[in-house]
Amino acid sequence: MASVSVRGALVLLLALLAGASPALGAESCPGREGREGPLHAQQLRKALLCQHNPTAGPTLDPAKRAVVHVSLLRSRMDVDEATNSITLFGYIVMRWKDERLSWDRASHNNVTRVYVDVEEIWTPSIVLVENPTSVFKSGQALIVNGTVLYNILVPLRLPCHNDASRWPYDKIVCNMTIANLSSATAKLNSTVFLLSLVRTRSQGWSMTGLSLKPFQSTAFPDGLLVRVRVERNAGVAKDTAAVPCALLLVLALSSLWLPASAPHRPLLLCAVILLQVLLGVVVPLRVLVVSARPPGVLLLLRDGLFVSGAALLQWLLARWLLLRPPAPGAWPTPGTLRVLAPALCLPLDQDDAEDGAGHDRKHAARVSAIADRTTFVVLTVLCGALSARLLP
Repeated sequence: MASVSVRGALVLLLALLAGASPALGAESCPGREGREGPLHAQQLRKALLCQHNPTAGPTLDPAKRAVVHVSLLRSRMDVDEATNSITLFGYIVMRWKDERLSWDRASHNNVTRVYVDVEEIWTPSIVLVENPTSVFKSGQALIVNGTVLYNILVPLRLPCHNDASRWPYDKIVCNMTIANLSSATAKLNSTVFLLSLVRTRSQGWSMTGLSLKPFQSTAFPDGLLVRVRVERNAGVAKDTAAVPCALLLVLALSSLWLPASAPHRPLLLCAVILLQVLLGVVVPLRVLVVSARPPGVLLLLRDGLFVSGAALLQWLLARWLLLRPPAPGAWPTPGTLRVLAPALCLPLDQDDAEDGAGHDRKHAARVSAIADRTTFVVLTVLCGALSARLLP
C-alpha cells in the first residue's frame, strides 16, 4: 500500500514537472541569458528574442521589402600612387525598421533601446565587390523600438583611374560597388548615403567629390555605386593681386560729391577703411590653393590688406593735415591748388580777400581733400590694373 502511494506521488510529481517545463522554457529562453545590463533591459531583450527567428526577415508581410539606409561615417583616406588605388577606413552604418522587434515602452518600464548580438537578429547581406574579404562584422546591434542600427568596419581598397593630363594637378576617380545579396527581403536606399566626419586630405591629396547612384546587374539586382574623386593638393602660393575695386569706386564717388570742408568726409573714409581692414586681415598674405588657378574671392579678400594699409596711411595723413595748426607758406600753394582743383573736383577760391583765419581753415580742408582724393584716384587705377590679372 505504501509502495502504491509513493508510486502515485512520483507520477504526480513528474506530471507537474512536465506541465511546468514548457512555461519555464518559454519564460527563460535558455541560451540567451548571461548578458549584463539593467534588469528591465534584460527582460525586454528576452521577450524580443525568445521567439524571434533571425531568418524570417524584418517585415511581417513576406512580399514587402524593408528599406535599408546606408551611410559611410568617420572615414580616413590614404592614396597609394604605386598601385593607383585609395583606401578608405571607416564604418558602413546601416539602419532599417524591423517590425518584429518593436515594443510598447509603457509595458516595459520606459526602456527605449537594447543591444543584441548580430547573430540573434536579421541583418542585410551586402558584399563589397572590390573588397570581398575585407569586411569585418560588428558584434552588436542597437535596437531603438524597432529601428535597428548596425555598423560594419570597412577598410575599403578602391581601384582608381588616374588623369595626369594636368600634372602636377592630377585627378583620380575611384569606384566602389556595394551589392545587396538579400534583395528579396531588403532594398538599399540610394538617397541617404552620407560621407561625414572625413579627413579629406592625405599625403598631398584632397577629396573633391563624392557621387552615388543605384547599381544593377544580372548578378546583383540591387546595389549602390559610389564614385570618389580625388585631386592632388599641389599647394602653390599665388601672388596674383586684386583689390575690391567696387568698394573703392563707391568711396571715391561719395567723397567727390561732398564739399571739401564737410565733416562727414573723414568719417566716411574712416568707416570704409575699417571695413577694408576687416576684409583684409582675415586672409593670410599667401594662400595655398588646390587648383591651377587660385579662386578670385580669396585673392580679393587677401589683397584687401594691401589696400587697407595704403588707405589707412592716407587717412592718418588727412587727419594730421586737417587738425594741425596752419603754417605760413604751407604746401600746396594757391597756384598748385588751382591746378589740382579741376582734376579732383575741388571748389575754386572765389574770394581771395578772405580774412587770414578763414583762408587758413579752407586751405587746410582743401589740403585734406587733395590728400584723400588723390589716394582714391591712385587706388582706383591700381585696382583696375590688378583686377585685370584675374581675368581669364
